[in-house]
Amino acid sequence: MSTKTSNQLILNSLQSLSEPIHVQGASPSLAAYIISKWLNQDPKQLLCLAPDFDQAKQLSRDIRSFLYSMNAQDHIECDLVPFFDQSPYGGIYPSIRLLFDRAHLLSKLAFDGQKARILVGTPLALSQKTIPKSLFLEVCTKLRVGDEVSSLSSICEQLHRMGYRSADIVEDPGTYSLR
Repeated sequence: MSTKTSNQLILNSLQSLSEPIHVQGASPSLAAYIISKWLNQDPKQLLCLAPDFDQAKQLSRDIRSFLYSMNAQDHIECDLVPFFDQSPYGGIYPSIRLLFDRAHLLSKLAFDGQKARILVGTPLALSQKTIPKSLFLEVCTKLRVGDEVSSLSSICEQLHRMGYRSADIVEDPGTYSLR
């Protein structure tokens, strides 16, 4: 049996399943190809677990590459779920960049729910606590370039409550500047 025929058999089998599946023995690149091809044919939400963060990073890179080669990156998005690599009991806080990466992913999940999406992560990344969706939506304010703000002080107060710092020049995540 040719590789193309066996790949098509796998894709046909996946489409008929309604239960979660566990794939073993496939190379990471083959798994990324099958996932990309499957979602390109039948866009939906998908969660892929990898045993460690390095493998999750590689799988998400491979999936993005295949989606790009299929011209599917406009209607299917692949996101890597960041995780805190410090113990919550160690007294060391995760980097601000990592916190904002997780918040950015939450924002995409909350506000761009119609797009087919593949989340790639580790069990550790998915088991870490995060803000409830209802609270996240309550504290979010969408500002776009060109929007007029009625009360600059209320926006600054809200940014401060959410952990942002005022700065002369915005260079790092979590900072804002008034102009």
